[in-house]
Amino acid sequence: MPGWTVGATLLLGIATGNALAAGSVSGKVSVPATRAVVPLDADGNPVTDSAVHINAQNDKFQDFRTTANADGTYKLEGLEPGTYTVVVVGAGMDPAVQKDVVVADAQDKKVDVTLAEAQPLKIPKTPGGQPIPLDQDINSVSFANAPEIRFDEPWQLQPQGLPGTGTLLNWKPSDVSGRIRLMYSNVALHLAADINFKTPGVNNWPDNGGRETWDGNHLDIFFQNDAYDPKRTAYDKDHDWQALVKLAVPEAFSIRQYGVEPEGQNPPQENANIKTYVRRNVKASGDGELDRVDFPWAIFRQYGDKQGAISAPADNSFGALDIGIGGADPDQPRDEAQIKTRLSWSGFFEGWQHPNLLRPVQFTTQ
Repeated sequence: MPGWTVGATLLLGIATGNALAAGSVSGKVSVPATRAVVPLDADGNPVTDSAVHINAQNDKFQDFRTTANADGTYKLEGLEPGTYTVVVVGAGMDPAVQKDVVVADAQDKKVDVTLAEAQPLKIPKTPGGQPIPLDQDINSVSFANAPEIRFDEPWQLQPQGLPGTGTLLNWKPSDVSGRIRLMYSNVALHLAADINFKTPGVNNWPDNGGRETWDGNHLDIFFQNDAYDPKRTAYDKDHDWQALVKLAVPEAFSIRQYGVEPEGQNPPQENANIKTYVRRNVKASGDGELDRVDFPWAIFRQYGDKQGAISAPADNSFGALDIGIGGADPDQPRDEAQIKTRLSWSGFFEGWQHPNLLRPVQFTTQ
């Protein structure tokens, strides 16, 4: 619901017995006429966790978060006096960042923000549309022309619902963070990643009680093969998919629509030859891995008005996408650890059911 606050704290003056006055940040978020501060579904109800997020993050990688009301107003209270970076994130819009926001005792700092429509991320096509070999990682020339997507900011953290010990206040980039680049060919969407994991190769699904593929080290993409639509709040079974990748031995795909594995892909047939599609290279330092994943277009199958696998995107066509990475809890035994922390490119975490939370992309020729 709009107005909830996560991570805000009120410090108490233990020595004196008096409460220290916390500060706050408040203001108004304005959005384009084509977007909404609080998106509504086809029935006129607020879409789950789609309201604009306002984040205040400090130099300790801690995030204090609230959501805006329908009229754009917000107030983030209980902030320890200090200097923050305010990041405002809205569905289908580019994040707005305001640095060096100083919060003082018992004072309210005004921060008004205007958001703009997100510009499509350009995903380049490989030369001649030929696939990229799996041994070509993110640092190779094969991915040199691809824009880099980073996962290293507190505003990208999932705030709740994870079984591990992660919160908005105890994350460090060494737990899980990273960078990803994307290319496309006539046969696949090619992903290359450099991911920091404190405990590489930990994902206990399904052998040791992990709840799902994402319950440990993993990455997942939320992919739409037609243009981003801010009013598409429900999955289209001919155009929207979630594809998860377990980043532990044995690696595995899980393909879902609206959180459910289609009967014909439970599990996906590609898992029988998973080494054809997924390659992990744990760093010698032991603090992460270089990953390559090929999502063949054939893995995205239509179950609505159409049937069968999709075709490769037409050159210069538009789509939509989000990406998440998650890390196992390093404070739990390896054979019992569940997910502690998850970050997303968009800053939203309901893309598995609400495509309006994806970001626009364009498949471009080089």
